[in-house]
Amino acid sequence: MGLQVKDLVPCTQLVYGFSDQSVAPLGQIRLPLIVGQVPRSITVMAQFLVIDVPSAFNVMLCRLALYDLQFITSVFHRVPYKIITDNRTQFEGYLLSSYCSERSIERGFSAVVHPQANGQVEAANKVIKKNLKTNLENLKGRWVDELPNVPWAYRTTPRSTTGKTPFSLAYGCEAVLPVEMNLNSFHVNNFNKKANEKAMAENLDLLEERRDATQMRLEVY
Repeated sequence: MGLQVKDLVPCTQLVYGFSDQSVAPLGQIRLPLIVGQVPRSITVMAQFLVIDVPSAFNVMLCRLALYDLQFITSVFHRVPYKIITDNRTQFEGYLLSSYCSERSIERGFSAVVHPQANGQVEAANKVIKKNLKTNLENLKGRWVDELPNVPWAYRTTPRSTTGKTPFSLAYGCEAVLPVEMNLNSFHVNNFNKKANEKAMAENLDLLEERRDATQMRLEVY
């Protein structure tokens, strides 16, 4: 990419993670993105927040829509401290071993993953594919504008197996839907910033217990 700090627009907005720790962005920049494959590909302009984090990769936050954040890894990255592969022989050899040894990269091994054997993942994929076909099939070249709405709908809809939304299990609270902002719901009209921050902190403290309870319900289901 060849980005430099001087190319960024200053940004004072803090970014918060699951642990409620804030990170100050280096700045923001607007870049073109090519979405889709030729001949149906289109170019859209997206606003990025550039953040310096202690990670094996430099990460950029791309805000493609108001209620949807996606993570994109930049092409500039440091050497990872560990590479995890399965136990098959194609990952064995002098070149790979010497490459890792010269760069002090640890090697880890894990069992072979077979997604088709994971019923939970297959069920989720089935729902997402159905929503993609229903909502995007007749949009032609405008499908990229509506694409973020499909995963957003899935994340904010309670699952019958867990009774919770994927969004609440990730962030500890339910999302405020755009329709609530337009209709002035009870949630929106009675919003209090200080009380909300306190409730968010309590929800994050109880999040692991909520996930454990959801996992137990899922196993029973």
